[in-house]
Amino acid sequence: MTNDGELSLFSASLTAQRVAGATLVEVASDGTVSVHSAGKRSTALEATEATVDAQTVFEVASLSKPCFALAVLKLALSGEFPLDEPLQRYSENLRGLGNSASTITARHLLSHMSGLPNWRTKHAFRVWFPPGDRFSYSSEGYFCLQQAAEAVTGKSAEQLAQELVFQPLGMQRTSYVWQSRFEENHALPHESNGPEAKSKPELPNASASLHTTAADYGLFLRALLRGELLETSAEPWLAPVVAVPAANPMSLDAPAPLHPQLSWGLGWGLVPAAALFLHWGANPGFRALVVGSLQERRALAVFTNAAAGLQLAADRVIRAFPAADPVRSWLGISA
Repeated sequence: MTNDGELSLFSASLTAQRVAGATLVEVASDGTVSVHSAGKRSTALEATEATVDAQTVFEVASLSKPCFALAVLKLALSGEFPLDEPLQRYSENLRGLGNSASTITARHLLSHMSGLPNWRTKHAFRVWFPPGDRFSYSSEGYFCLQQAAEAVTGKSAEQLAQELVFQPLGMQRTSYVWQSRFEENHALPHESNGPEAKSKPELPNASASLHTTAADYGLFLRALLRGELLETSAEPWLAPVVAVPAANPMSLDAPAPLHPQLSWGLGWGLVPAAALFLHWGANPGFRALVVGSLQERRALAVFTNAAAGLQLAADRVIRAFPAADPVRSWLGISA
């Protein structure tokens, strides 16, 4: 477990790294879930006393993806959703891409092998390489997966996640859409110039709109470590599916050299040699990182409400899991 000295260092790091507030959740090998929080929900003058606590709702950005991946895998295990059949007829976005997207499956989308860009705001929304050929991280892909799951089941991504993941685990302050009950205790985003307006999504986005607390996400991680989330003993989302490019998560233009230590499964990044799973999140004014050990049955996640928060999160998480250090350079986080 994290000791008092490490927690003091964590708190002190907020000021040094210009992070407004942060919360850390740790799942110990005995299943104990503990939360440490520090800093402010907002640095705005009218909110200087609004401190972060275990029930503060954060945007956790791409930590949305593992939760939705779980919902999809549960649907697949029950026979309600195909993993290996083309999904184009179920996704409006994929239909718009024509023949180039005709072979994209849920397995491709879960493992970032669809050939789609991360976001169309930075790269043209097209299929950049043959689906299944290699890895390139794609948030657009997860939104296509969401469209397909919604079309097949007739339920929204929020309904699916609540029914299959959040409610069974008791995650009462977690949602892909903004809830009025979050108003009294939520973090505001901070960029370099200070606090920004908080987005409050009315529609779910399985790639990036998850709102949750450290206490809730700890319940998710504990169930994962206990093997309670899927009806199979060898959870498929934690098995390596594809190697990732060595330099960074995106490799659209051409095949790149492969990372010698990192790979990806059906929802999580992996360090196979150390049996670690990991994911990061980056929304405007929010950063998050989680790493867990299957062998040791423990995990650590850090949520921050600052654009500078990923370095603070990496410092704390990698101190707990040194074998995850390769992810620092892979994500461009300075040491």
